[in-house]
Amino acid sequence: MKEKNKVFFGENGITSTSANHIANIAKEYVQQLQNENAAIGFLDCKVSLITSQESKDVAYGIKPDALTKIPENLQRITKANSLIAWLREAIKAKEAEMENVSSLDIKDYLKAEQIDCPTCPEKKNYGFVEFDDILATLSIKEREEYYALETKSAVIGKFIHPDGSFSQARKELQEKMLRPTTVQGVGQNAMIYEYVPSVDAKVIEDMFFSLQNEHRSAQASLNAIKFRVQQEVDEINQRENNKLSMDTEVYNNNYQKLQIDCNAYKEKTRTELSKLKIVIPNSLTDIFEILNKTGK
Repeated sequence: MKEKNKVFFGENGITSTSANHIANIAKEYVQQLQNENAAIGFLDCKVSLITSQESKDVAYGIKPDALTKIPENLQRITKANSLIAWLREAIKAKEAEMENVSSLDIKDYLKAEQIDCPTCPEKKNYGFVEFDDILATLSIKEREEYYALETKSAVIGKFIHPDGSFSQARKELQEKMLRPTTVQGVGQNAMIYEYVPSVDAKVIEDMFFSLQNEHRSAQASLNAIKFRVQQEVDEINQRENNKLSMDTEVYNNNYQKLQIDCNAYKEKTRTELSKLKIVIPNSLTDIFEILNKTGK
């Protein structure tokens, strides 16, 4: 409970329902006294006809003994209004406390009860790795071999690729061997082109397939290293994922229990608040007794 609200409550007092009832009675009580004060007058009035000696009383001012009641009335109005203000603020304070409890979330509960808030597991806090992380752990020799195979595979692959220069030249040789002579132009300006292999076609074919085998071998060796690295990556990440999964399950179970505890705490606190009595200050006890008897 907020410190400013504690002043309204104690073991001895009245319920919020009673407080509201007394406040309503006090409001009517004040209205009655104010009506009396509003009707105050200090003159008696007589009226007569100009042709008659007789007069008649038509209004009376208050008498001295009634005049002495005015300060008492004002005091009662003041005390009654003070009691109304006290009771209304007390009711408001109690409702505010009930609302605070209803809107209490688990973090507020943990703080109020000085319970350490469990930390939700986050993937970034675990030892998950990527391919480059494990690649970086290889020895100088192994990493040099990896980069050499990667480079060799890329260079040869590009060279013998269907769009590569070697494949294009090989394709051109095969075409020209089928059509070694071509004619461009007509008449006297016609030009005859004859194509003769500068290297034996078999040598070209042998080199092409040799390069293919070399590329395949380099790629296979590279893939073997990649597979070994990726396998270690997968094993590490699987272990870390298992840890994360287990920790998350523990967190969820703990959080669920804390949520249940929080709900129980809120229910208990609401029950305690509902039983709180609104105390009547000593200075307002007399007016409270008057109004309490009036309401019965």
